[in-house]
Amino acid sequence: MYDKIAYLTFDDGPTVYTNEIINILNQYQVKGTFFIIGINAKRFPDVIQRLKKEGHQIGNHSYTHDYNLIYLNATNFINELELTDKIIYNLTGQHHNLFRFPGGSSTLMATPEQITGYIKILQQRGFEYFDWNVDSGDILADNADQIVNNIEDQIKDKTIALILLHSTRLITVEALPRIIILLKTYGFQMQPLTKGSYHAHHRLSN
Repeated sequence: MYDKIAYLTFDDGPTVYTNEIINILNQYQVKGTFFIIGINAKRFPDVIQRLKKEGHQIGNHSYTHDYNLIYLNATNFINELELTDKIIYNLTGQHHNLFRFPGGSSTLMATPEQITGYIKILQQRGFEYFDWNVDSGDILADNADQIVNNIEDQIKDKTIALILLHSTRLITVEALPRIIILLKTYGFQMQPLTKGSYHAHHRLSN
């Protein structure tokens, strides 16, 4: 029985690296959560179908990931949400009502008042949003060592680790087996996010 839970979440895919990530997760018998961008799902529909078939979780991460467009107003936000939801549904036959704000809910690209309004929009449509409490830093890291070290520094005092990773860089793929082994060493059981999972909501920026 595990008393510590880790969620491996991968943003911004699918990309040319997503199948490699899935292969590694499957090798270690771990399920991940993939917050996907609609325009990328249209480029790699087979990857979305594979995620569904092989039991990984799919979440909505907007259609364009263009902060200036997404956060301009409620109409744009709803459009981005619904376009991606439709693509996911058409590819999987299911609505996947998990959402991650591009930049997180504490993004400085929208005011707290705007984010509060967008959260209400999500709630009205049955979505739950998820931030993170462990940032792998893989977007800016120079190598896999940095990613693994970043995660280790942040999980030492946690019983629940909601880990932010991305599907956009080879070094993330290279780090992933070591991340999984690290989490197991620290006694974490890895699970996909579901509705009702730990959300790690950020404090809205002032």
